Amino acid sequence: MINDLASSKTRQNINQHLDTSEIINRAYTKEVMGALSKIQIGDLLQGQVVLDGEQVMLKLSSGLKLLASLPADVELNKELDFLVVGKECQHLILELAQTPKDEKNMISIVDQAIHDLGINDTSEMRQVIEQFVAKQLPLVKKQLMQLLNFSKNYDIPREALTNLVSQKQVPQQDDLELLTTLKKQGTKALMPTFDDLIETLSPKQSSELVHAFFELLNPHEVKEILLQQIPLLQDEEGVLKQAILSETEEGKWQYTFNKLFDEVLQYWSHDQLNKLSKALIHESLMVHLKSIENDEESEIEKITKLDIRLKQIVKAIREVAKENNEKTYVQPLESTIEVLEKYKMHGQYICFPLQLKEHHTMGELYFFKPKKWKTGQVQGLYIVLALNMPALNKVEVHLVEKSGQVNLKIKVENEIIKKQLMEYEHVFLESMKSSKVPVEKIVVELFDEKKQNSDNHMSPMLCHLDFKV
Repeated sequence: MINDLASSKTRQNINQHLDTSEIINRAYTKEVMGALSKIQIGDLLQGQVVLDGEQVMLKLSSGLKLLASLPADVELNKELDFLVVGKECQHLILELAQTPKDEKNMISIVDQAIHDLGINDTSEMRQVIEQFVAKQLPLVKKQLMQLLNFSKNYDIPREALTNLVSQKQVPQQDDLELLTTLKKQGTKALMPTFDDLIETLSPKQSSELVHAFFELLNPHEVKEILLQQIPLLQDEEGVLKQAILSETEEGKWQYTFNKLFDEVLQYWSHDQLNKLSKALIHESLMVHLKSIENDEESEIEKITKLDIRLKQIVKAIREVAKENNEKTYVQPLESTIEVLEKYKMHGQYICFPLQLKEHHTMGELYFFKPKKWKTGQVQGLYIVLALNMPALNKVEVHLVEKSGQVNLKIKVENEIIKKQLMEYEHVFLESMKSSKVPVEKIVVELFDEKKQNSDNHMSPMLCHLDFKV
């Protein structure tokens, strides 16, 4: 395969396109592969951590070099003992078997990378390098700088971008601009395209689309929207409303409605049918916190399966609209879906429309394993839920599970909001004592003290804030 590529591409292009398995196969000799096969989980190894080009490797006393995942703060070029805790993709996963006694003049992998690459030593860059080292990614200055700039300019978590790179996906500026638009505008960024497309439908197509949505969407969602929209749809004899309200069994009212649909259709104009379709789309995408509190599975799926739901809606519209305005409306929607799919699958990052009382906003969810703590290895998951609230600007809730307990960090952009939250810290901790996973500590921080906004009108905007662990 390498020879085939070499015949048509330059050496530089070869390096860009080779996947991890090809690099490993090229770099590893039979001797190294034989040594790897003999190493078992739980073994103790002695060697030095070295940087071999762009790869972090363990150099054994015999001189053999093995690809390895290591703590980012381990010393370079010093004889140390390591414990084998895993083997993956023909490389070792190691932990320090003992804490080095001499910490003077310690040079970590991160320190060495910053020095060798000639980049600014900032906490953000250190975190990016640590994530690259943990995922066995090459430490390339241009890529590290680009990822950090993308994260800052588009407010996308560094972890999501690193996850993307580790899956051989290159962050694209157009994709990041689209995600930023979604985060700022919520469903307002999507609905104009849906609205314009629906307006191109004929009366027959509009009727077919409503039927399609009834089959596609959750019956409870459809029922609530119908009850809200019926006054606008002029059900003059109350036939439809009475049929819906009289049926309490989930789904039975839908059967009744389908039977009556052709009869009540005479009351609805083309414009009113289109309004119903738009309302059904909007409601099917919007996440309601109240429903999440009630453990409604369909509401949680709106977060985790937003891309799938959008794809189903677009498919239903395409089947009804045929090839009408395919390029103008359908293709842009499909491009949006592709970006959401890519960041969910490869970046472990989800953004979703969110309803906060009368406000429409966007939420973000991303999660990753925490780095090693100073006191030892932490097993668990680090979850961040970020809410873009019109009145509060942005609020991030960081949840870290550690030894069966949860540490909670809340980040806000305003000193007044921070003060309010801190005043109720003891109340929150008391309420969590009965929780199955009690909160051990709560911290409230500002995103950036330079961006504080001390306007007094912000104070009453924080009326009620619930967290469910």
